[in-house]
Amino acid sequence: MPRCPKCGQEVMGGKTVCNYCGEKLGNIPDNIQKQRNISIITDDDTVTSQTTVTGDRPIGGLISLVTSVVSLIAIGIFLSMGMHHAGDEGWAVSTIAVLFVIMAFAITGIMSGLIGLNHPKKIPSIIGLVLGSIFVVILGFIIASSMK
Repeated sequence: MPRCPKCGQEVMGGKTVCNYCGEKLGNIPDNIQKQRNISIITDDDTVTSQTTVTGDRPIGGLISLVTSVVSLIAIGIFLSMGMHHAGDEGWAVSTIAVLFVIMAFAITGIMSGLIGLNHPKKIPSIIGLVLGSIFVVILGFIIASSMK
């Protein structure tokens, strides 16, 4: 293998620059028909990526908080209207649809809370997660009580 005239390290054929010291090595041999360009990423090329927050508001946490509160209010209305009591034939389709919509709000709250934990202000996300978890427990009791 050819060696670099400056540092003496072995250089693979067809290279125009030494990988070790950066010295130009001369012309590319004529017998090489196709040359591949390979980019080498070094530590100098990488930039430390820091998540920049566009604002001070923890959007994920706020979404979590709002949707979890909405789901808890909706489940409270659901319970106060007595919709959770199954009749002889089971729950009506409208009851299941209402529960599904309320559950979608709670799931949005839980997922947004998990995403919001990446923000420095974690309190709204934690509160949203707790409220979403409370909703899940209430929904579990509703479902369990209807199976009697």
